[in-house]
Amino acid sequence: AEVARSSCADGTCAGVWPRDLEAFLAAHVPSALQRAAIAPRSRLPDKAPWLRTLALPRRQYFSFRREARVLDRVVRQDGGKAYGLLFRASTFAGEFCESLGAFLAREPRVASVAVVGGLGP
Repeated sequence: AEVARSSCADGTCAGVWPRDLEAFLAAHVPSALQRAAIAPRSRLPDKAPWLRTLALPRRQYFSFRREARVLDRVVRQDGGKAYGLLFRASTFAGEFCESLGAFLAREPRVASVAVVGGLGP
């Protein structure tokens, strides 16, 4: 995503976030005051510890064992400090909860799990 650099001296902090995110917020929250309350913006340090989100395939999950083996390798090789998991339009059954819990217990770098009904294509 393209980010334009500018200062926050004028109070708007334009260009601090990617342009597509700024456009999304402007379209859905037209009031600048409401946008500031919902998503306060300030210049982030150049080396901010970004959370890397790993979007998993949309499907019915009965277990998380196979995915856990793959994600173990990804997290080890990538070397990032914090990760999140994103499940979109998925269903869960069987031993999914137990195997996901075991994965989260042994992988402290996965700091966030999001389950979303739908996020577009």
